[in-house]
Amino acid sequence: MMDPEDILSSSLQSLYSYNPITFSGDIFVHKASGLTFRISNPAPSNWSLHASSIWIAAIFLANHLADIRLEDDHNVLELGAGSGIPGIVLAQRSQGRAAVTLSDYPDDAILRVLQENIKRNDLANMRVVGHSWGEDTAQLGIFDVVLAADTLWNPEHHLSFCHTLSCVLRRTSDARIYLVAGLHTGRWTVQRFLEKLTPFSLEVDEVYERKADNVFDSDAPQESLRPWEPDRDEDETERRRWVVWIVLKWAPSYLAAGDKM
Repeated sequence: MMDPEDILSSSLQSLYSYNPITFSGDIFVHKASGLTFRISNPAPSNWSLHASSIWIAAIFLANHLADIRLEDDHNVLELGAGSGIPGIVLAQRSQGRAAVTLSDYPDDAILRVLQENIKRNDLANMRVVGHSWGEDTAQLGIFDVVLAADTLWNPEHHLSFCHTLSCVLRRTSDARIYLVAGLHTGRWTVQRFLEKLTPFSLEVDEVYERKADNVFDSDAPQESLRPWEPDRDEDETERRRWVVWIVLKWAPSYLAAGDKM
């Protein structure tokens, strides 16, 4: 007999020809880690945040944390955490050695679910901080590694997101930001974000596309990789089978200027 997660996953595959989301109020089981998550259900005034869904980019990021350069003493931040899947899975992998902060919009329901998901998985060295992108980041702190999944879909928030990223990333040559972006609002939405990095002294370290249509299958084979091409010609169904893997770092000129201050 199929378990509820398998039924949900196969139903979504039939409806959408790819695995996009699970829905608010459900308990989601991340197969690769065995951790369980309640999905956020924010106030109606904040439904436009789409925090009440788990999109494939978050599962993909949680499944590929081995690709992230992480030291035991690193401070890690997940922005736009939603239900906190990548950050909580990372905390489990690090066995509490990395300090992990989960952050999302300061909606009480979202933050309460994040706290609940930490508690239900019995994880230590974690905290939850509400933050609206572009505002003061003092409560967040400074981080060696920043994670974010599906935070680029709305270009109206790109500049405020860049501002927060530039305020929270530690000013070192090995500090990194790892972003996984779905393509449901098109390729040029992602490209426009990449073009806004320069004024914030951030630059692309890596960017490429990764096949992500088997993210719910922990036994799936290694996914395909291909170069990032904002002008790639494909239909919507095929486009949604891919995510963009982006790694950002400080521009060398910005780090050099810091050495002279």
